[in-house]
Amino acid sequence: MKAKFLLAGLVAASAILVPATTASAADTSDHCWTSTTTLTDRPDSGFVGGTWALDHLTRTTVICLVEPEAQNDDLKAMVTKSTPETFVAPTWTYHATVTDGGTFDATKNPSTGGAIPPTHGTVNGHFTQDFTSKVLVGHFEIDGFIWDNIGRHQGGNGESFSGTDPSSTSDWVQYVFAGNGKDPDSFKSEGMNQDWTWTYQTKCGKEDQDQWIDAADNNAGDPAHDAGAITGAICPSPSGSPSGSPSVTPSTSGSTSSGGGSLPVTGFPTGLALIVGGVLLLLGVILAAVGYRRRHESDPETWENY
Repeated sequence: MKAKFLLAGLVAASAILVPATTASAADTSDHCWTSTTTLTDRPDSGFVGGTWALDHLTRTTVICLVEPEAQNDDLKAMVTKSTPETFVAPTWTYHATVTDGGTFDATKNPSTGGAIPPTHGTVNGHFTQDFTSKVLVGHFEIDGFIWDNIGRHQGGNGESFSGTDPSSTSDWVQYVFAGNGKDPDSFKSEGMNQDWTWTYQTKCGKEDQDQWIDAADNNAGDPAHDAGAITGAICPSPSGSPSGSPSVTPSTSGSTSSGGGSLPVTGFPTGLALIVGGVLLLLGVILAAVGYRRRHESDPETWENY
């Protein structure tokens, strides 16, 4: 596309430009905007390739016009139309920050590609990207005029997508800013900056269990660079055995402490055994006394001698 644009055509295609009859005397600007998108069942590739998990994310994209104050003359010319009929559009510089937060459901270990039991965990990550464009985006009020076209460069905002839609992560910022079009003047970038990172974690209760980090500085999750792994291991019980299989180990005295009580090796409570023994002993004494009295009641002479 040629570098020269008719200003009227540029305004019609890119912004809403009206006199700000109610605007304050001071110039104002909003050169950052946000797009929030819900992504479900999004395939996630591991270190060895292939899909190891499905992610369920809230993806937040913030795009900012870089140093707009340094281009005040160009801003004023764009917003107020105080230019010749033919206008050479400047190149604007933007910075995007993309943040992910959500959960994952894994069936493979991302480090090795080996199968694991179905495993659920959390994922958090981010990356940044710088790009340039011939399109001025933002909300500006200058000399009583308003330039506002943020809504046209907020792709995916408030929407939900499943699977790989609407864009790959590497093309995400272009999707938000310029849609899926490939107009070379609307978006030029060398790709994601080398600060990208995603951390995947599983927990046993409140304690961390497994962690795998997929990042630019560890060769995209390379286990040789201490990236970790998601193993799908079963959480241990408080006694140290696998969850669902608690164990009781007798002590050296033949009993095991449990909640303040004790159990003999047979498993019969010691306290209960003592109570039963005492009752039986008392019952024996009573029966002996009753038998003794009956014998003497049947022999009056003998009874009188006592």
